Amino acid sequence: MIELHHQRPTPNSFRQLGGCGLPAFPSEVGQMTGLRRLNAAMNRLRDLPASFEGLTELRVAFFLGCEFEVVPEVLGRLPKLFMLSFKANRLSCVPERSLATSLSWLILSDNRLASLPESLGSLRGLRKLMLAGNALARLPASLGKCTQLELVRLSDNRLAELPLSLLSLPRLAWIALAANDFNRRAGEAGWGVGGGPALPPLLPAGSVTLVQGVPPLGRGASGVVFRGVLTSGASASSSGSYSLSSSSSSSASFSSSSSASLAVAVKLFAAAKTSDGDPADEMAATAVAGATGCPHLVASFGRLSPDDARAMALEACSNGGSNGGGGWGGGMGTGGLGLVLELLRGYSALAAPPSFDSVTRDVYPGDGPALAAAPFPGEAVAPGKKFRLATAVGILASVAAAAAALHARGLTHGDLYAHNILLRPLSSEPLPAEQPASGQHPVEAGDGWAVLSDLGAAFFYRSPGQPPPLTGGGGAGGGGSDACWLLERVEVLAFGHLVSELLARCAPRAGASDEAAGAADSAAAVALVTLAEDCRGAEVGARPSFAEVLRRVQAAAAIL
Repeated sequence: MIELHHQRPTPNSFRQLGGCGLPAFPSEVGQMTGLRRLNAAMNRLRDLPASFEGLTELRVAFFLGCEFEVVPEVLGRLPKLFMLSFKANRLSCVPERSLATSLSWLILSDNRLASLPESLGSLRGLRKLMLAGNALARLPASLGKCTQLELVRLSDNRLAELPLSLLSLPRLAWIALAANDFNRRAGEAGWGVGGGPALPPLLPAGSVTLVQGVPPLGRGASGVVFRGVLTSGASASSSGSYSLSSSSSSSASFSSSSSASLAVAVKLFAAAKTSDGDPADEMAATAVAGATGCPHLVASFGRLSPDDARAMALEACSNGGSNGGGGWGGGMGTGGLGLVLELLRGYSALAAPPSFDSVTRDVYPGDGPALAAAPFPGEAVAPGKKFRLATAVGILASVAAAAAALHARGLTHGDLYAHNILLRPLSSEPLPAEQPASGQHPVEAGDGWAVLSDLGAAFFYRSPGQPPPLTGGGGAGGGGSDACWLLERVEVLAFGHLVSELLARCAPRAGASDEAAGAADSAAAVALVTLAEDCRGAEVGARPSFAEVLRRVQAAAAIL
């Protein structure tokens, strides 16, 4: 037993006890009154002693991968608990008194929960709720009282209908609902082969290889993306155009043939289930997104055979020093799932994902802690990175076009964030062979051409062939057009945040002395401020659709 009671922590202390084999905490743990952060992940813990309530300063508690079947009620008596994680335990019960009302971030993913307590509604400061991978058939009615909730993950549950009370929450901007019963019913209506949306085509065995000696392009909750080569024996093409303004359009096309090889991105899924749901849903979403022809969505060449995916995963693990695959852990690639995607060479992410301090808001280059944690809706910001207004408008037009294309086919992105927006490099000249395919490049210049990436949290809320609802009325039981109407407008709030974030980071034109140019900038900025206000309105159903958002961004672009 680790003798915790001999440790006298300072008020800012942190205890790292992950993977120590702990079967239980000693009762003296309550004497660690200054403890603020505790990581007890990957232990054999099944309960907590009553003395735990002595940890009155505890803000963060991680119990990932332990053996809890019930959330201990003593945790509900901790007055400052901010973040609590019981991911991947054996939970089947969350008692009414087990959740501290101070919680802002609650993680209960990958358990056996069939219900949640009504006391969840007492968490009035809850901002982030992770519930994927359980057996929830319904949500407590009290969840509608969590008016500060901004992000919720509910993929891979048993929800039979879209929860209207949840969708009506004024600050909810990011939601994932893939692999629930209401999705499966839609699949049974004939979306594609096998009772679900059609998957990307299967690529011939051996047609894709990983590039050795280079780091991964990126990694996330569902897997890792590597550089690869699509060789002879496979072919695919996709092209399309989308207007960025009323007077211009752009297109993107790519193809491979038996006589050529093509640089591609290869996403290997970490397991058959992820924190956002089933990788099959991401692959289906990718297929539908590619079929839109929108150049602001990452196109797919197809999916890997299970044998190829497993072989690449083993290769990446064994060569972890050269291509970074070693960080996946023992479960890497066991599901045998992989996607081959368009490689966006030289593109860079607009921002970094949310930090511990910002909880749900992205962190832009140069942002300080105060900015990252700025409140909504009246932020007072002083960001470090600056954009030209024309660049910001180009980014917004790109993202609006991508989101409009998705929602026109009943598909929510689920993670519409700046960190999933990739910006085209400053020059259109080909990058040298040694240039990384993605990385930290300047983002303040260029025309703002961008691509919305990462469909890991995407889900279908109606058949891609079903027309969108014309009004917010007429839904029945939370599964009709009411819910469809609200779901799109939940994601519109995420876009409204993006508009505000970029406008807060816009700088005047360099050397702009032209009165007409200054007036144009002012008029476009006013139009975008108004758009942001409409997108962030507290009444969810009154927000504009993405088709309307795109039209208004195009109108602002035409002013410049």
